[in-house]
Amino acid sequence: MNTTTLNYAAPDSLQGVLSLLAQAGSRVLPTSASLPKAVAPGTTLVSLRKVPGLSGVRADADALHIGTSVTYAQLQQSQLLSGHAALVQALASIREPHLCNHCTLGGALHEGGAAHAPVLAALMALGAQAVALGADGSSQSLPLEGLSAQGQRVPFASGKLASEVALVAVPGTLSAYCALSQLSGFEPDRGVAVALRLSGRTVESVRLVLAGFSEQPMRLLAVEAAVAGGTLDASRIAQASEQVSSLVLSAQRKDTPQDYLQQLAKVLVRRALGQF
Repeated sequence: MNTTTLNYAAPDSLQGVLSLLAQAGSRVLPTSASLPKAVAPGTTLVSLRKVPGLSGVRADADALHIGTSVTYAQLQQSQLLSGHAALVQALASIREPHLCNHCTLGGALHEGGAAHAPVLAALMALGAQAVALGADGSSQSLPLEGLSAQGQRVPFASGKLASEVALVAVPGTLSAYCALSQLSGFEPDRGVAVALRLSGRTVESVRLVLAGFSEQPMRLLAVEAAVAGGTLDASRIAQASEQVSSLVLSAQRKDTPQDYLQQLAKVLVRRALGQF
């Protein structure tokens, strides 16, 4: 049996973590990820468990702030999320206990993957931003939609640590996450997150993000354009959903037909928009 000697550090401050993260070859490894098999001797594992400020949820006059060490199970129990229906419903779609208790927003931002797709999609639809900290004391606000380029994962800022996700409550915003349940398995369901504002029945603004059909959640810009500025009725929703036909979607099974995936996505779009 081969063994590798690893070092371990548990700084009690963000600066201590960021100093270690600034070293060459460093990467953030979420609790939901597996330790790589080919780990070089002398590698240092850095724990965030002693760092204050990463594991809380708080609301102020401007936004909802979620620490990146908060687990999905903890978020499912938080009453502070009640004003963001899409996020509440996306979290509810993750039912496997291991994922609920080990997945965090830090994992969603730094690693991505199917387990985080519903939550990332909801946050992207709601216009969430991540706070990225650097060892030099810098702090940046990064829109979460920047983590996806037409469904392909864009790595989080190199050498940075995501400390929190901020959700600004925009008055009049309605949101939802609509999922298609799987018959079996523990992977989160495919779904779509929507956030919109209406003036009567006219769509003032809308954001739709598809989850589970690509490496990262995918914003449906063509569908949004077909809905924005018009009356939200069954006819317009049906026409807008047809824009999905131009997308290239993917699934875990590589032999899944494109037209099947596109039809699933169209159904999700119609169901999500039809709620309002």
